[in-house]
Amino acid sequence: MYSVQLLALLVLITAGGLTWQIHARRKRSEQLRLLSESERMNYSRQDRFGFAARVARHFPVPGVADVRVSDLLYRSNDREQRYVFTVDYTRGVLGAKRRLRSVAIMTESSELGASAVVQLAEHKGTAVEQYRVLLGQRE
Repeated sequence: MYSVQLLALLVLITAGGLTWQIHARRKRSEQLRLLSESERMNYSRQDRFGFAARVARHFPVPGVADVRVSDLLYRSNDREQRYVFTVDYTRGVLGAKRRLRSVAIMTESSELGASAVVQLAEHKGTAVEQYRVLLGQRE
């Protein structure tokens, strides 16, 4: 009897954690969608354009692997393309490897031969706060 109760408790804890994670993800997505509208940008929850490969080529940290992009805000005009996104990556070549997550901004100029620049957020806070700082908004 005791093992059945323990199993039921573990299932309830797991279900509660999953529910909390889904709620937090939806709330963050909604906040980013509203932020993108206020900045006249587009929002994509997933990397629909295969953008991670371009980010990896211009990433400011050497030795990164398995770069993944999500929560992408983007805008294009005649002079440049601007992207603000969450990037997950593995850092470390020899020895210990660590999985890290950060908010970053990438700007690509429309000029021929111009290079893209990726900048990681230095602000410590929630992801939405980091997006605001990179977009030039203040709390």
